[in-house]
Amino acid sequence: MIYYPTTTVSLAYREDQLATPLAGTGFVSAAELAEGAVVRACSYSWLKYPGRAPSGHALLRAFVGPVDGDPAVAAHAELARILGIGGSPLWSRAFTWPRGLPRYQSGHAGHVAAVRERLARLPPLAIAGAGFDGAGVSACVKSGREAARQVLRRVGA
Repeated sequence: MIYYPTTTVSLAYREDQLATPLAGTGFVSAAELAEGAVVRACSYSWLKYPGRAPSGHALLRAFVGPVDGDPAVAAHAELARILGIGGSPLWSRAFTWPRGLPRYQSGHAGHVAAVRERLARLPPLAIAGAGFDGAGVSACVKSGREAARQVLRRVGA
């Protein structure tokens, strides 16, 4: 499995720094269509997960592509333009995972199904995770739960 590096940037603002109130839980960008764009997606973390930021504050989580220099500076500059953010972030943190996102090859689903079929003949063993069933948190949780159910069925629990 080939994995691509992933960088996320968390940025905190006062809500009054936003030009207009944001709705929803974020957006996905067509960054490949915009010259020099680095933000691939942005999650409005304080709206998506209540309690993630103090009242009157906004917490954004940007998923960025490769960038020269500080990813937090690049993410802020682009999000300020897109979302109408005034001023600098109160704080920012960038995190990079060298093997963050799996790159599925053609026929991936069939290959995973074949591996699972072979594993079904072994002692209680199952596979789960981003490399098999999807990279998002919800996909990983679903994959892990299904693997646990399979193991429990096999041990008769």
